[in-house]
Amino acid sequence: MYSLLIGNQEEVGRMGQVAQVARFVAKQDAVEPLLAALDDASAAAAGEPGTLVYVTHVERDAPHVLWVYELYADDEAHAAHSGSEATARLRAALAETLAEPPTVTQAVPRRQLGVPAS
Repeated sequence: MYSLLIGNQEEVGRMGQVAQVARFVAKQDAVEPLLAALDDASAAAAGEPGTLVYVTHVERDAPHVLWVYELYADDEAHAAHSGSEATARLRAALAETLAEPPTVTQAVPRRQLGVPAS
């Protein structure tokens, strides 16, 4: 791992960390059930070793559009989360609440401010 402070941000080289951003568009009548399913997934993620960040966001001008940002210490932590019972429950809820397929993107953190180290 390397890090270089640039202003108040840190340039990081944590090759092991895995970030994931997911976008969910809820059916108009399914926002609350989707939020409840994401709350359940978030609560479960809090107890998972290697899950560093799990944040649900509601789009300001489109409250039926939800975003989740996740950060894992490594691929193993991400795989454990993806294979968890809570994630299985979330996937079942997505099938019932989404207006369109989710968009999921994975990345490796490069620059950060306020994100925990592994």
